[in-house]
Amino acid sequence: MNLGTTYRRLGLLTDSRRSYSTAASLAEADLARNPRDAYRRACLAYSLAWLGQAPRAASELAQALQLGPHDNDTLRMAILTHEALGRRPDALSLLASAPPDLRADLARYPDLADLHRDSRFSSLIPGSTGN
Repeated sequence: MNLGTTYRRLGLLTDSRRSYSTAASLAEADLARNPRDAYRRACLAYSLAWLGQAPRAASELAQALQLGPHDNDTLRMAILTHEALGRRPDALSLLASAPPDLRADLARYPDLADLHRDSRFSSLIPGSTGN
């Protein structure tokens, strides 16, 4: 998944899609063994979002959030996935209920650069001056 993100940021979209596809396959294999793994399900959703499979990504993400609504790793992936899917209000809703340390951590994510410029995001980050 991280390799897919790296390739995407470098503009190597064919390599990115291949890596996200591999990540999705690996997550699905893990979920076959443990279908209640919220984090793996959120990783699957994120990979599917970048593969252009928005309806399935949204479905997997909803399941992940049901299984691990308070798990920071799951929440982090959910926020990234919502943003990848263009679902800013959903990302902000999760951010509003996220622990302050997770919000501060997400303030450093390059994939959330557009979200960082949103005044609603800035108001959720301790010590943020906004843009």
